[in-house]
Amino acid sequence: MTEKIVIIGGGQAAISCASQLRSTGFDGKICIICEENSYPYQRPPLSKKFLTGDIMEERLQLKKLDYYKANNIQVLLANRAMKIDRDSKKIYLQNGEKIDYTKLVIATGSRAKKEPLDEGDDYSNVFYLRNLYDAKNLKNVLATLEAPKALIVTENMSRELILASRNLQGVHAINQQSLNVYELLRFPKVIFVKDAMESLNARLSG
Repeated sequence: MTEKIVIIGGGQAAISCASQLRSTGFDGKICIICEENSYPYQRPPLSKKFLTGDIMEERLQLKKLDYYKANNIQVLLANRAMKIDRDSKKIYLQNGEKIDYTKLVIATGSRAKKEPLDEGDDYSNVFYLRNLYDAKNLKNVLATLEAPKALIVTENMSRELILASRNLQGVHAINQQSLNVYELLRFPKVIFVKDAMESLNARLSG
């Protein structure tokens, strides 16, 4: 029976695992299941150089597309694993397809903790920043606001994020511990960013 390793998750850990398998001589089948409609890409730049426009989308890709074909790595895009049957070694996808495996790697990463919001209220100004779609959405919102655009606040503000904010015209970043009411009054819109490993929880309030 041919070995088939299935990797659930489309991030850096997934492609690193697949690449390491090939580089160490594994010649069986490799399949990566990506929930997003994008090949594995870098996530850290989403809140930094991608947000400022210093890095374009194509430069986020961890591997060129021909790498997957050359190394016989199958990538299923826009597919979500809904169920894992460990007895029969099958994965049930959202589109109804079933994927067999001999070994399984789960590399889904983390997600931002969602705030407990009331369904009756309008939270159209609340954003979560975890993936490329989120970053594009937040980038478009920032582009439509007039200066001063926003105040970015975080519990553990990274140096990179502070530097990135300086390249966004009219955007000012400050650590949550230094926040005061006078800072809040200066800005018509406020973005709260919370780090959670790869995922960032961004709340835009006004």
